[in-house]
This record gives sequence, C-alpha cells and structure tokens, in this order.
Amino acid sequence: MSSRGLEAHSKSSSLKFSPGDVVRHKDGNLRGVVIEVDESFSGPDERLINLTSRRGPKREPWYYVLFEGQNDAVYVAQCHLYRDESGHTVEHPLLESVFTEFRDGRYIRLNH
Repeated sequence: MSSRGLEAHSKSSSLKFSPGDVVRHKDGNLRGVVIEVDESFSGPDERLINLTSRRGPKREPWYYVLFEGQNDAVYVAQCHLYRDESGHTVEHPLLESVFTEFRDGRYIRLNH
C-alpha cells in the first residue's frame, strides 16, 4: 500500500487498499478502482442489512469502488475484494473526476 494512501486514512494496519488501487470483486469478474476508504462500515444498520446477505463485517474496512459497467460508486466490504495485478486501466465514466492519471498500476488522485 502506498504511504500516500495510508496518510489519508490514519495508518490503519487493517486496510488492504488505498484510493487509486485497482481491485476485483470476489463474487464475479468485476474490476474497479478504489476512490474512498472507511475503516469500518459508515452508515445506519438498516443500510448494512440491505446491502447484501453476504455484506461483510461492520467493523472491518469498507471501500467505495468505481466498477467497470456500473454508473456510480459501489460500497463494498474489504472481504469481498482482492488486488487486481493485471496492470490494466479501468473503464468508468467518473474516473476523470477523481484521478489525474494511471501510473505504475494505480491511479493518481486529483490534488495529491
């Protein structure tokens, strides 16, 4: 994990990903890029119940991810993600509003 991503999220050792990291979802072949990180579920319990029957631990990290083929960011528990090692870019209409470029297998955030 890059030190830049860690600085933005209080250096938690439980975080596997940072904004700009390219990831895959375990329940399919969805590829995406992390745009934000919550060190634990951030929202009302009702939302957690409605997310999915396999939602993930509330006190573990959750990520907002721009997945290819989706129009918006998706809120996903860390246990459902793994790092994409392909080195390929992600296709998503919102990427340019969050990142400036793709370099060394990850995206570089605007203003960072």
